[in-house]
Amino acid sequence: MSYYCGIDLGGTKILGSLAHEGTTIATGSRETHGNPGGVAITIEHLIKELCDHAGIASEDVSLTAMGVAGVPQPDGGLARAPNLGEKELSLAVILADALGHRVILENDVNAAAIGEMTTTGLDDFAFIAVGTGIGMGVISRGQILHGAHGAAGEIGYLPFGSDPLNTDHHHNALLEEVVSGVGIEKQFQLISGRRAGAREIFDQAYNDPSGPANNVLDRAAFEAARTIVAVCAVIDPSAIVLGGGIGSREDFRVRIVRWLAALGHPEVDVRLSVLGVHATLVGALEIASRELEMNHQEGMLKR
Repeated sequence: MSYYCGIDLGGTKILGSLAHEGTTIATGSRETHGNPGGVAITIEHLIKELCDHAGIASEDVSLTAMGVAGVPQPDGGLARAPNLGEKELSLAVILADALGHRVILENDVNAAAIGEMTTTGLDDFAFIAVGTGIGMGVISRGQILHGAHGAAGEIGYLPFGSDPLNTDHHHNALLEEVVSGVGIEKQFQLISGRRAGAREIFDQAYNDPSGPANNVLDRAAFEAARTIVAVCAVIDPSAIVLGGGIGSREDFRVRIVRWLAALGHPEVDVRLSVLGVHATLVGALEIASRELEMNHQEGMLKR
């Protein structure tokens, strides 16, 4: 099997790995430059760096799979791409031209769900990532659920957390206004009049259980629990796996579990991702590996 790469395109950092026949042989990272041209150049340099480390030529890489916030399109385009500040762009085409090989795009949370499935063996679960924003990947009978338009799992657009009848909110991700790093920071500033990062807000909540930080996090956990109840009613997963910078926190999971019990659903199995921040990268590698294996098998059948 050829060499292949997995990429996790995050809002501030790009993680990349080079692999061969299921074995990762080099891993690295670069800062994200928030425009398609800058991203393509950064990824090109990152892959070359990985190849140099492994002692191979970048031309030996046959395929790159990338997890990115947004909705991949059948033509290689990308819609709803907040990290790139673009509504729609032909990211796969731009990257393929820069890298000289085929590029597959997958939603980053979908990729994380695939990574989690590959690692744990779970084959019916929902992966909910709470970080800068919020998103969900659904694995059903061992397959990722994309939906008719590729946007299955975009739970940030659920009408929870704010007034869904306010027309100003009709194009916003309402749930992200409360359940996300950005949302938590905004809500804290509204209540306290002070600015603080999500990590500091969690620290303040621990040190002052009756203060505004605790109230903001409790509301976020309540809305997350309501969302999980809705998800369970629709897809009946065996487990809810939490990931992302905020979702991976045990203290946030505990808050969610407490609210699930109050909502009458203590039976829901809510667990933390075993891969943590590496879930999307592991999933991207798995996607690339599967694609190459399928191409190999098709080639064998044609002989």
